[in-house]
Amino acid sequence: MLPLYVTSGEPAGIGPDICLSLADRVDERPVVILADIKMLEQRINQLNLNVEIVPYGGQVQSSLKGQLFVEHVPLKNSVVLGQLDSANSAYVLEQLRRSADYAMTGKSVGVATAPVQKSIINDAGIRFSGHTEYYQEFAGVDPSTGLSLYYYDILDASGKPTGTRQFTRCDYQTAPKASD
Repeated sequence: MLPLYVTSGEPAGIGPDICLSLADRVDERPVVILADIKMLEQRINQLNLNVEIVPYGGQVQSSLKGQLFVEHVPLKNSVVLGQLDSANSAYVLEQLRRSADYAMTGKSVGVATAPVQKSIINDAGIRFSGHTEYYQEFAGVDPSTGLSLYYYDILDASGKPTGTRQFTRCDYQTAPKASD
């Protein structure tokens, strides 16, 4: 059975705690937490919980009560509960990227997200307005209409992609090609 992926959100916030509470459930499918395993183990100790972390390796059955499937996403810096660190913003975005990719490629049935702190991601110099907008852009959906958005890569003088995309709301057939 395909898994449901759950992002653990801001590592210094409540998201990891919420995810750990999922170990009390037994679901019909695997539920996989995207998180740093060492951070979760530290949180288990801080909260004095009895949760077994099981690295996710494609299991098709649900975890047992008291267990939690986790796909490791490495943190940049260690976490102090309640102290935001902009260096860990890339960690939060990697959770969103993986969960979106898995949903879009049929490797999961869907995504659930734990809270993130938008301001600390923006403090890291990354434009971020929220989960919904992130997933819309990832999926190529126009937020104003819900219709497909198409893009082409902006190229530098040598013809290599600059990393910037130009979005267009026209249909695929008339969207400019990168070579145009």
